[in-house]
Amino acid sequence: MNTTESKNPAIEFFRFAFIGVIVLWHFNNIVPIFQCGDFAVDFFFILAGAMLYRSYLVHPGQEPVKYTFKRIRRIIIEWVLTLIPVFIIKFRDWLFINGHLNTKNLFEYLLKFIHELLFLGQTGLYHGTSNYASWFISVLIIGGFILYAALFYFKDKSAVLLFPVFSLLSLVFVFSDGFPGWEVRGCFDLQLLKGTAEMALGATTYHIAERYQHRLNLRHHLVDLISICAIVLMVALLFNDREFAPYSILFSTLIIVGCLTDNSLIIKVFNKTRKLWITLGGISFEMLLIHGLVKPAVSFAGIGTLSPVISTALYFLLVIASAFGLKWINGKLSPIIFSK
Repeated sequence: MNTTESKNPAIEFFRFAFIGVIVLWHFNNIVPIFQCGDFAVDFFFILAGAMLYRSYLVHPGQEPVKYTFKRIRRIIIEWVLTLIPVFIIKFRDWLFINGHLNTKNLFEYLLKFIHELLFLGQTGLYHGTSNYASWFISVLIIGGFILYAALFYFKDKSAVLLFPVFSLLSLVFVFSDGFPGWEVRGCFDLQLLKGTAEMALGATTYHIAERYQHRLNLRHHLVDLISICAIVLMVALLFNDREFAPYSILFSTLIIVGCLTDNSLIIKVFNKTRKLWITLGGISFEMLLIHGLVKPAVSFAGIGTLSPVISTALYFLLVIASAFGLKWINGKLSPIIFSK
């Protein structure tokens, strides 16, 4: 496995596919499609951990704080551009009464915005987030910093010992009472703990795939069989009950192993349309950010009242188009705001 390769078409395909699941899952109250579409989030946390480990391999001397600030710098413009309107939409009825500003709630409103802007919404210190992407990004930034610091100071010991133990104990704790809710148990925010544990699992997965790449390549037919079965079962989970939630973590890990095996069938298939999936995978983060703004716009425009197929297709295409627009705006503003 070439750790310096920037884009993997198979990973980019699944990045786009599973973000599509999340986008459509949040459209469920208008057009029901998935029963448990949020299982796709597990794939993204595990993938984020794998990419975190890859970043550590490519830049082994990069300090955790520098790594974290580089991540924030890449997303902050798009983050603010989507956070502000979504935040206003969510709290407009609470902030404005009969068209007039409710000054009594203004201070609390500003505090809510500050903690969300600083990626602190999913720490357990504050009460939730407004944008669908907020809690996810909060876990990526905070959990990612903790895991990268462990890699920086303890090297591969983290990937082969600390991360597996942390993942196992944390996930057992999180799932001990069934599917984890949006709650805090003692000093643990369940979603933060679960997301960080999944990222740790992803880092260990990348470490194993990189270390045993030769053996995986020799047994690529077995890897193909396992990864294809994992894909089928992962799709089946999206239409089933939450009692199967822990399996999404297993299937996501196996899919990623298939994507990280150089001569696997998955790699060969998606290499044929490499440019397409790299392009679509490249807007997956923007799709996550912008769909929380597109959904209310679609509802306001009455698109949800059309036939299920048409309304879903229009919504999804609008999300994709808006994601491209957001990425373009970010490309124009980033050199100006962060000019040296």
